Amino acid sequence: EKLLAWLSPLEPQKRHQDIKNSRLENTGKWILQSDQFQEWIKGQSKSESNQVLGCYGEPGVGKTVIASIVIDYISANLIRQRTSDVYLYCDYRDRREQNLVHIIGSFVKQLVLQFISSGTRLPQSIHDH
Repeated sequence: EKLLAWLSPLEPQKRHQDIKNSRLENTGKWILQSDQFQEWIKGQSKSESNQVLGCYGEPGVGKTVIASIVIDYISANLIRQRTSDVYLYCDYRDRREQNLVHIIGSFVKQLVLQFISSGTRLPQSIHDH
């Protein structure tokens, strides 16, 4: 617990759960069926610029909800042994907490949590710090 708190105060999993709980059933499912998403998820994009799936728009149009749907899809369908997923919801209203150190720490924290949930113990040298 101390290690996780030290890594970052950001809690993307809690934020994700809150967003997920606020979604209406079948909201945004269209994104998962779109040709652009299917090409991206299968790694079949012919353009280097399509290696990143972008979602942009004005505040309040649903980007966060769409991102949460994609995160759920990846978590449920693409996680294999020796693969991890990390994410962060950025919010312009929380610029102070969302600095580079906290963001990178959040990614490391998520990897540590996934490592622990796999049943593997962290090395003692990590606990000692």
